[in-house]
Amino acid sequence: NNGASTDSAATHAAAVAGGAVVESGGSAEEASAAAVAAVREAGGSAFVEAHAAAEHTKLSEDERARALVIFRMLDSDGSGVVEPCELSVVVSPKERDQMMAILDTDGNKEVSADEWLVYIALKKHEQGSAKFKKFLGFLGKRVAKALADEAARAKIASGGSVDEVASAAGVAAGKAGANTEERAQAAGEAAGAAVIASGGSKEEASKAAAKAAGAEGGSHKAVAAAAGATVVSAGGSVEEASVAAVKAAASAGASEEEVHEAAAKAAGAAVVSGGGSASEAAQAAAEAAVNNGASTDSAATHAAAVAG
Repeated sequence: NNGASTDSAATHAAAVAGGAVVESGGSAEEASAAAVAAVREAGGSAFVEAHAAAEHTKLSEDERARALVIFRMLDSDGSGVVEPCELSVVVSPKERDQMMAILDTDGNKEVSADEWLVYIALKKHEQGSAKFKKFLGFLGKRVAKALADEAARAKIASGGSVDEVASAAGVAAGKAGANTEERAQAAGEAAGAAVIASGGSKEEASKAAAKAAGAEGGSHKAVAAAAGATVVSAGGSVEEASVAAVKAAASAGASEEEVHEAAAKAAGAAVVSGGGSASEAAQAAAEAAVNNGASTDSAATHAAAVAG
């Protein structure tokens, strides 16, 4: 009524609502929820909503540190800011544009570390502490995988050998903070991609993937995951991915139960990569485990792990 824009009015409403909760002894979570509700009722933008949530959602020192590690991973050119093209390594163009609408507080088409922390605080508000911890872990792995894939593509384009491609991916993943298993899987998938790029078959690619993952220090789990993912990337079916993972796991010395697990995980991952739901992935995982000799109860256990 006094000339404020919708976003400005929503910002003031959020401050009042959140502040009232705090003054009455409410928790930070309750204050954040009240502030967000006030923004939505006032018709505020996603940008205002994000800041309203972040105002009352505090990141722990560990969460803040992990978020900044991911930010530096995204900042591939070391400029101190993240640009839209750098966000594109982990999200689709649509997701990128949605993120920028929230992240870019000053409209300069760049995201600063402080703006990134606001976005991370928003995700904590949306997901709650337990799910948020998983989200940070997932985001870190996704960035490391994207950077490894980028390094592999560059090495393939320059004519590098399968071993050179695998090494480049492993090094990139390691620099991005990936652990041994994640680094091994990245190296394996890169080796498989190199074989496919040179005209090799899916079977040849999966064998190369398993070999490279093992050479990078990966366990039978990383070896199987790399083999299965390589087959999927080459256009293979869920069943073909599962078969490749089983062969790789068995060759790496996995036990019978571990082979069942490899079959289930590969099938589930193949379904998800194709856009399937968690329930569809779980169903495929159970079927793959049973097809490879698992009992009904064991298959159900593996399916539940995949769905989770």
